[in-house]
Amino acid sequence: DAEIEKNKGPTVMKEQERYAAVAACKWADEVVPNAPYNTTVEILKEYNIDFCVHGDDITTMADGTDCY
Repeated sequence: DAEIEKNKGPTVMKEQERYAAVAACKWADEVVPNAPYNTTVEILKEYNIDFCVHGDDITTMADGTDCY
């Protein structure tokens, strides 16, 4: 929640609710708790992630850089 609030503002869903929503997705094999807001290639490799997706909301960090 702290990372979301820092970069995007107040959360709509609490952290545990977001984890549950991802876990319920039939295309998700695993939930990575406490994953950093800035998804790097190193993180994708560390967890053997095939796809990284984002909703249609803003994808910038608090400092204005793109997090993808």
